[in-house]
Amino acid sequence: MPNTSVNPNNVVVGLAAVWIQPWVDGAPAALPADSVMYGGAWGGAWAHVGATDQGWKLKIATKTADITIEEQSTPVDILADGKTLTVSGSLAEDTLQHTLWAYGGGTLTTVAAGVGQIGKQTLSLQDKLEKWAVGVETVNKYGFYRRFMIPKMVIASDVETAFRRAAEKRMYSFEASSICPIEEVEIVDMTAVATA
Repeated sequence: MPNTSVNPNNVVVGLAAVWIQPWVDGAPAALPADSVMYGGAWGGAWAHVGATDQGWKLKIATKTADITIEEQSTPVDILADGKTLTVSGSLAEDTLQHTLWAYGGGTLTTVAAGVGQIGKQTLSLQDKLEKWAVGVETVNKYGFYRRFMIPKMVIASDVETAFRRAAEKRMYSFEASSICPIEEVEIVDMTAVATA
């Protein structure tokens, strides 16, 4: 007899897009307006991170502490001792802006070409990890957006880029870790269009 409580329409596949903007103290990032449909530009300070090698991963890992007593072989409670939230992927676009994101920050300077002056970009790296707001957008079971907004993260990736003649494209590891209270993380599912 089949399990009638299973709804195959709840099984969803699909890519995600990652958006990023600098974190600004006292000016928290916000998701785009509800009217910005799935796949639309988020606007404002949000920048689309672009192409990846194998998509994105969003991971929440919870470290727990068992509360035990001598009189019971199993814990009497299990409490959250720590929680990490990461967004990770391999950036497949080889620009200095993508390099800045992968390396966790820096200063990107652009000089326009002119008489006797080449056009160029220069990335100056730094030890300090910059803070970022990160948004993730994917499609939900309704065909609309599911958006995650993590308002404060640092990018601390272990980046190793291979420079090969033809065997592989250049990639830059990207791993952003949340440093905001977990209660500030938002997940929004659009379930229907507005009525007239």
